[in-house]
Amino acid sequence: MLGIALLMLRSFVERVRREQRDVARVLFICKSNLIPLYTRARFVLNGRSDVVHGKDPWYKFQIDISNGLQL
Repeated sequence: MLGIALLMLRSFVERVRREQRDVARVLFICKSNLIPLYTRARFVLNGRSDVVHGKDPWYKFQIDISNGLQL
């Protein structure tokens, strides 16, 4: 179910890593239904976000790309 979305996310992160060498990490916020997607893409959950938009909480994710990690 997460196949195409996971490929697109990994492709995006890899492109940032390759083309934006001064970027050390990629950050995202998402709703709870997307937590499995970001986890499978090797993002680290950093808890709830302070962002308020809608009734559901947002969650913070990040991935370190400064070490040349291949996704």
